[in-house]
Amino acid sequence: MPAILEIQTASDFLFTYETWVEFNWDKFSKMANDFKNSKGSNIQGKLYDDLVPYYTETKGTNCTVEFLPDSIDKDRARITILDESQLKLDQLNGINEVRIIELMNLIHHNPNAK
Repeated sequence: MPAILEIQTASDFLFTYETWVEFNWDKFSKMANDFKNSKGSNIQGKLYDDLVPYYTETKGTNCTVEFLPDSIDKDRARITILDESQLKLDQLNGINEVRIIELMNLIHHNPNAK
């Protein structure tokens, strides 16, 4: 299922990445059956793919997906990274302007882009 990974920036905006997370079917089914929108819920899973071009080698990264209380259809669940990595550090500490520029350059000036 798709979910949002958010990283705070020094510029007071969120750097967001929508990606897929895979879950154990039995655990997901139990969570879905027990779900109460007024309370929200969470489940552990793994990132389905690498978050290219920003964070490579993230496929299979352990994470928690949180379904916020009182969600509506357009709301996306939120991802929290569990494995030690640059991605987890960036999510915990936020990113500064230098890192923002570095990430943006991966899109706009990437010599490996096709």
